[in-house]
Amino acid sequence: MAHARKKTNQDSYNQLLSTSEQSTSALSVEQIYDDPSHNFKISGDKYRGGCPFHESKSGTSFNVSASNKLFYCPACDFGGNPVSYIHSMTVGRWENPKRKDFVDAVKELASLAGISFPDFKPTAEQIEHSIYWERRKSII
Repeated sequence: MAHARKKTNQDSYNQLLSTSEQSTSALSVEQIYDDPSHNFKISGDKYRGGCPFHESKSGTSFNVSASNKLFYCPACDFGGNPVSYIHSMTVGRWENPKRKDFVDAVKELASLAGISFPDFKPTAEQIEHSIYWERRKSII
């Protein structure tokens, strides 16, 4: 019984990560990072614009890499992936989503991309595991 549960947990976890990756791949930088404060200027692989959580003299403190769609704001000393961005815009401050918030952010990202979200109820352990790997992926 424990082996079957572990396999189901792994399948659910894989579906969640796959949905996040498919959604991110299907969307452009402008579709994901859509706050009006950004007003992006494109320079090579980088999108530079304003941060939604503070004023900037140059208006280019918020950076997004087009190749991996990761963001970073040096003034806020915060960065992450599209899931972190969507969650942060929902709560009104920079923070990494945890547990149900992570799943909700992946659902919203999937909705933006027009990708159906898998029907499953992840355990708290699965969600923590997903967050761990998403953070590792954003570091690499």
